[in-house]
Amino acid sequence: DAVRDWDLLTNGMWWNEGLSSLFGYQAQDSEADVESWYSRLHPDDKDRVITSCYAAINGGAMTWSEDYRFRRANGTYAEVLDRSYIVRNVQGQALRLIGAMTDLTALRKAHAALQDSEEKFRTVSDWTYDWETWDDPQSRPLYISPSVERISGYRVEEFLADPTLLRRIVCQEDRAQWDQHVIDMTNNPEGVSKLEFRILTRDGEIRWIDHICRAVYSSFDHKYLGRRASNRDITERKQAEAKLRQTEDQLRQSQKMEAIGQLAGGVAHD
Repeated sequence: DAVRDWDLLTNGMWWNEGLSSLFGYQAQDSEADVESWYSRLHPDDKDRVITSCYAAINGGAMTWSEDYRFRRANGTYAEVLDRSYIVRNVQGQALRLIGAMTDLTALRKAHAALQDSEEKFRTVSDWTYDWETWDDPQSRPLYISPSVERISGYRVEEFLADPTLLRRIVCQEDRAQWDQHVIDMTNNPEGVSKLEFRILTRDGEIRWIDHICRAVYSSFDHKYLGRRASNRDITERKQAEAKLRQTEDQLRQSQKMEAIGQLAGGVAHD
């Protein structure tokens, strides 16, 4: 930290070597009075910071803290957190203000980049048509996309509150293969698994789900983070396939009847 000791009686100010290591100022660059701090406050922050500081000094406070921008020697501004202790005599008069300034610029940039990354993830995943999930290593749901409600009729909050809900809406005829799928994934977390099963929606409708899941690992240390899955509603496809099979069966039956008719006609002719 850049530490300063401000003598409130003389307005003299002393800085430690942090002023140089953090902000690039040399000893000869710094005034020995309070202007060494005032003059480097960002113009948009200056009045607010000074007003806040004197409010603490004159109001009997023992500590003071603010976020603001502080100019570096190269002219750029650092985002700092200033935490100060106000030294008072037995009468309560403020004598000195000893502060430590931490440069938060890199941390703030990293936080902003993280927020931007999360916003992109949310935008993509929340608007995806499929029902996307991410479970932690203990199989507890971390994320479920909003499409789950369109497909199943149940809200995201219901799935997050009850990890057993998915299994309970899997149709009884498919539950055994679903349970086996969960066992296989537990025993072999690095594997990729595909499965088709039926669910019973909140409205009592049966819908077909095409499910694929795979393990998720950290790109930094390859730590296992759980499993992500994509669930696609293939009910219409299944219905179309069933209708096609029915049509094919009818066609085959028609062809059989036509062949029998031709055979009978031939026998009658003979």
